[in-house]
Amino acid sequence: MYQNYSPVHIIEDLKNTKKKILLIDLKLGYEDMHIVFHKTKNYIKIEDRNFLININKNIKLLTGLSKIIKNNNRQEKNKIISIIEKNAKKYDKVIIEILDKNFPEINKRIIEKTEKNILILENNFKGIKNTKNNLEKYKNIKNKNIYLFLYEQEKDKKICIDILKEIFKKIKIIKQEKDLIKLLK
Repeated sequence: MYQNYSPVHIIEDLKNTKKKILLIDLKLGYEDMHIVFHKTKNYIKIEDRNFLININKNIKLLTGLSKIIKNNNRQEKNKIISIIEKNAKKYDKVIIEILDKNFPEINKRIIEKTEKNILILENNFKGIKNTKNNLEKYKNIKNKNIYLFLYEQEKDKKICIDILKEIFKKIKIIKQEKDLIKLLK
């Protein structure tokens, strides 16, 4: 398990797959995945029509969608959803990184349409509490495939897995990165 988890670590493990993968940086206004992949020059050149950056021949990054948001209205949010849906159809796997408190309407619509939702959280009290609150907000979502992936930064502050199973009764908990990778493949 990685000490300092980042979605990029998962992508590194998936780079050798033959499947076409679309990464979506949906942290609107806080997009940073392009930095990790050393694609800042490409990010700066993003226009309103093309939000894709090549990572390698099988992996593309959809980013810069915050450039659409000018008035924070429904039309702009629908355009973002439309771009995501249009591009997602072309890939075998789609991995979306979102911020909990950023554009909750867009997050909810994405979560509703997603086949598998993997919530990645730090195994500590704050991470557990935030995830529990977010799941309560989305309790009407009828996805049966919700997974929690736990990563830990400080071993002395982690919560026992039995307690977590009691808190998240109907959700599958993934403890090891290799199990997460299997789920994504």
